[in-house]
Amino acid sequence: MKFTKNLLLVAAIGLASVLTASAQLGFDSYNTLRTYVLSYPSNYAAITLTTNQAFDTLNPVGVAAVDIFTATNSGTAGGTLTFTLQGSSDTTNWSNCTNLAFISSYTASYITNFYYGGTNLIATNSVLLPGTTTSPTAWSAGFATPFLKPLPFTNSGALTVNPPGFYKIGFNVKDQNRYLRCIWNAGGTISNYTAGATITTSVTP
Repeated sequence: MKFTKNLLLVAAIGLASVLTASAQLGFDSYNTLRTYVLSYPSNYAAITLTTNQAFDTLNPVGVAAVDIFTATNSGTAGGTLTFTLQGSSDTTNWSNCTNLAFISSYTASYITNFYYGGTNLIATNSVLLPGTTTSPTAWSAGFATPFLKPLPFTNSGALTVNPPGFYKIGFNVKDQNRYLRCIWNAGGTISNYTAGATITTSVTP
């Protein structure tokens, strides 16, 4: 009887650990992913504006992705809009962030659904791809499979986010100062841009 009770106890503990592990695996990708608002959607005229408050990178770790969207109802000609990411250790002295990877164009991904036979459905997904699809030379590379060549982390200063659309910035969080802010600079003949930005990154438990 005692052996049976011990066996049941061990089984219960094992089941509990499996359920816990399953829950963790369902939510965690090494660390938990979080998306924060970096710059609330606002209208920008031909002046320089900054975010309302500094963003603290105390908890984020790894490579962060800043997603930017811009829009205007004045067309795309004659206007300029730039986005500058800045860092500071004290929220008083700011400097432009460096070592940024910047995605400024879409890559088309064509996906076919063969279920419908001769009338196959084809969807075209526009992807902010963090690199360029590269086809190596088999005899020199040793393989022929296309691969994604990562974007270089070499950008800094003001980044052009016009014409209106979506843009993306990648950077290593711990390579920057603790506090971040962004500067929108609108100019030219268009004075009614709407723009905003979020930042997605892993965070420490």
